[in-house]
Amino acid sequence: MYAAINLLQLRGHIRSIEEAGSAMRTLVAHIVREGNLELVLTKGVYRSDLNGFFSELKHNSKKLNRPSTRQIEHHAKDGAVIFFESEDRTFDHYTVIRIKEGTERVELFDSYGFREIHLSDGRWFVDNQPISILNLYYLEC
Repeated sequence: MYAAINLLQLRGHIRSIEEAGSAMRTLVAHIVREGNLELVLTKGVYRSDLNGFFSELKHNSKKLNRPSTRQIEHHAKDGAVIFFESEDRTFDHYTVIRIKEGTERVELFDSYGFREIHLSDGRWFVDNQPISILNLYYLEC
């Protein structure tokens, strides 16, 4: 839920804490209607749910499976959500990425305690831990 709202904020579709709160209430109501609120709050959402969140908030999005580096860098220019897991599979996470202002470098927009994402020798790392980017979501605007 947070990644969807954070991407909408990055893209300028959410401009205030009140608008973010309204979006959160809309998503919680959607989950209550369509899913399992307790599971979402304790375990998170399954990857297929993110497009449903954007749809519920009246935005069209697309999902890429196993996006290439070129696709990641391209969509980060406007902001995108990635879903990644550590190579040892001890954690997975949704986060919003963008291109760092004045550079061509991908950076984290909502870090959830992580400091950085970077590419080295064709592999992605978060805080120097190798990751696999499983999905990328971007808005069609």
